Formats: sequence, C-alpha cells, structure tokens
Amino acid sequence: MKNFILLFIVAALVATLFAGPSHALDGDRLKVILSRLEQRAEKIETLRCRFEQTTYSAMFEEEQEGKGEMLFQRPERLRWELLHPFRRGFAVDGAAAVRWRGEKGASQTFRLAEAPGLQALSEQLLAWLRGDYAWLEAHYAIELENEQPIRLKLTPAGDDGPVRNLTIVFTSDETHLERLELRQWDGDEMRLAFSAVEINGPMEAALFQQR
Repeated sequence: MKNFILLFIVAALVATLFAGPSHALDGDRLKVILSRLEQRAEKIETLRCRFEQTTYSAMFEEEQEGKGEMLFQRPERLRWELLHPFRRGFAVDGAAAVRWRGEKGASQTFRLAEAPGLQALSEQLLAWLRGDYAWLEAHYAIELENEQPIRLKLTPAGDDGPVRNLTIVFTSDETHLERLELRQWDGDEMRLAFSAVEINGPMEAALFQQR
C-alpha cells in the first residue's frame, strides 16, 4: 500500500517539474531549456509508457521492485496503473473516474470531484502532460544540474511535506523522462525508470473508462 501511495506522490511531483522559481547558477539558460521542453510537450496528443520502480524503506532497510504503465490522451484522459507485484490503478476521463485493486476485484466508478486527492493529482499530472505550465505555479525550486542530458533537481518550497528533493533526467532527445529519483526526509527513497515510450500512437477511449 505504501509503495502505491509513493507512486502517486511521484506522479504529483512530476506534474510540477516545470513550476517554481529557478535557483540554478544559470537561470536564463534554465528558462530557455524549460521553454524548449514545454514546446515539445505541446505536440503530444497521446503518450504510453512503462515504468519500473525501486523503493527503499529506511525503517526496514530493504528494497522492493515493481512495474507499471501510464497512458495519456489530450486533453483530459489519464491512466496510471501498477501491474506488478500487485495490480492497482485509476483512470480519468474528464470529470469521470474509475479505480481498481487486484486482478479480479471490482472496479469503482465515480465523479472525480468526489475524490479531492485524486482530483488534485490528476489535474497536476494532466497539466504537465499537456504542457500547461501556466497552471503549474511556484511549488518547487528548480536547479539545472546537467544540460546533456537534461538533469533537474527539485526542492519543495515548503518544509512541511514528506519529500526532501526530487531529481529528474530526460532522454537525450528531450522528448520524455528517462528516470526519476525521489528522496524523503525519513530516509525512504524511490527510483522510477521509464521505457517503451510511444508518443502520438493510436489509443482507445475505453482505456480511460474501465480497468
């Protein structure tokens, strides 16, 4: 359960990766890079990718691995699912949503407004995927750690949350994320590696309306 919640935290943080004031040594250069990434994001109509996650528990001093898939279709369709070692996920189609747990467990259909936490997460992630960065306000300080490939470090503006910082690395062609590293104040960590990315491929509407 904790790993799945961490995935949601990661998704929400990824959603804000272009937000916030820059504290990089070369702020002007960072602005140019973020503008370029924004222009690329605006060309994405659909996106499908797989992810592999590794979570580290500081309390138990152990790692766990999992695999999942994310789908997006402009403007307001999103699917995020953990497939291994257990299956849980949610899908959003505008104001409607569905979530499920387990291989054969019943799914729950509801109005997105009935789940404020999931609604906030979906809004942030959709804003990132659409390139709607005007909607993403200053929640993180962003540092440009490397330019080729692009590597960004994000630090939350507030100090009351569980996340200490987040590192994001883009692919060499700058079309999508290659990996993400999240570190919490309690010592827990999560790493996500993205693969099999398909951009602007065909996608059925039913994928966002049922498990």
